[in-house]
Amino acid sequence: MLGVRPGQVKAANSETSAANRLEYWGWYGGCRRGGGRTVSNPPADTPRVTPYLLYEDVDAMLDWLARAFGLREGFRMNAADGKVSHAEMRLADGLVMMGCPGPENRNPKHLGGVTQSIHVYVDDVDAHFAHAKRAGAKILAEPADQFYGDRRYAAEDPEGHQWFFAQHIRDVSEEEIKAHT
Repeated sequence: MLGVRPGQVKAANSETSAANRLEYWGWYGGCRRGGGRTVSNPPADTPRVTPYLLYEDVDAMLDWLARAFGLREGFRMNAADGKVSHAEMRLADGLVMMGCPGPENRNPKHLGGVTQSIHVYVDDVDAHFAHAKRAGAKILAEPADQFYGDRRYAAEDPEGHQWFFAQHIRDVSEEEIKAHT
């Protein structure tokens, strides 16, 4: 994130969102975090736990994740070389952050294996599956009812991150879950 200046920020939602994020990180108007102002922790509309995915081509993945999975871009920050160094995408109240892997980090594409999975609840998992499949997502598992009450499918993005999309279709008691395991 070296060389980042406020002028290099593109906020897809609103300037207020970008200003809040920059203020929180201490890059806005030369004001360091805390700088006499009350800041919210975490920043407004940010969950306490947020996955951070590493992509070699963040620009391309922003477009692909929007097209295939319906995420929407919320924030984008470019490095001095013009490439996206950090971005955020949202789905309902969920947030996924992403950036470029440095020499000390690699994404699943180069590791040859899964490094983590992202689990996302959607309103209609079958419709979401059909859309993702039409958009070219690599489907790992078709939608199926799970013993714990979700209907779920699995897909992989072009850089190897695995995504599980689910819809909670029935409540299951702790006894039912224990009986299944």
